[in-house]
Amino acid sequence: LTGLVTWALQVAGRRDHEAVARGVRHLLSNQRSDGSFRDAHCFSTMFPLRSYWLNDTYPTYFALEALLERR
Repeated sequence: LTGLVTWALQVAGRRDHEAVARGVRHLLSNQRSDGSFRDAHCFSTMFPLRSYWLNDTYPTYFALEALLERR
């Protein structure tokens, strides 16, 4: 979720906000040796209130989007 929020703040024009810097530091310090990220609480919604699922690729996707946006 840190990746998602960090990415969203940057896209919303808050690139220089301290929360973005903290988020990037957190992401880099928690990146696994294979380059992936883990977040046991990250899920996706297909049909709100009806269908939810755990997608283990989302933590890495959002973290990488946040780190790429920081460039």
